[in-house]
Amino acid sequence: MEARILSIGIDFKHNQSFEINRPGGSGDFVFIHFPTAIRILTADGIVEGSPGACIFYTPPAPQWYQGTGNGFSNDWFHCEGNGIREAIARYGIPENRLFMPDCSRLIIRILTDLHAEHRSVLQFRENMQSLLIEELFICLSRGIKRASATLMGRRKSELYEEFNNLRFNVGNRFKDKWTVRRAAESVHLSESRFSVLYKEFFGISFIDDLLSMRLEHAAWLLMNTNMPVNEAASESGFSNVFYFSRAFKKRYKCPPVQYYRKSVE
Repeated sequence: MEARILSIGIDFKHNQSFEINRPGGSGDFVFIHFPTAIRILTADGIVEGSPGACIFYTPPAPQWYQGTGNGFSNDWFHCEGNGIREAIARYGIPENRLFMPDCSRLIIRILTDLHAEHRSVLQFRENMQSLLIEELFICLSRGIKRASATLMGRRKSELYEEFNNLRFNVGNRFKDKWTVRRAAESVHLSESRFSVLYKEFFGISFIDDLLSMRLEHAAWLLMNTNMPVNEAASESGFSNVFYFSRAFKKRYKCPPVQYYRKSVE
């Protein structure tokens, strides 16, 4: 990512009549941190944000915000460059939506350093700006995850860690005879509760996730070894080669024997 600061402000204070209204956006990327409550236009409409809320406006999204009655303060910067949108996506930062990362002090520290680099005349200042903006993205990503875990509640957060450990274990032992019942018992839950939480945590059912792990391993074996189809199926946890062939074709749009031939031609 190559990013450069166009303008930046730290601890700007505004009276109750002040508002920002840019129907066509500002033509660049805008990050804003609000230490005070705010009413703001987002991709979800106008919402109210609590102190500590942030937003990353991306072009050409409209921008509007004002205080909730007593004015407001904010820390902000405008930037442009290559790879910014891709970096936002890579670090899981919402675009044009309010979010609440658990890292306000660190945000202010990074923005203070950015402000100093923006005013600097030293060499490599734009390189340093890019590095600091990426540090901010990492800070926001981690802060969002921590805040999300807090909102989940202590028990759900603990369950998430247990499910992550289970998923790692399954990924290392996908040849075992895994069932929903066995997986649910390993985290001391009923099958129905386990299935709901697994889909909520990972966006996929346990059975589909296991199938995906096995198919990916089989595809790797077929492409990188001379192992015949039936052995690749067995080594990947499939006891029925016909079921394996149907699932493989559905996933990779060709039968496994054709995939195998490509690797030996």
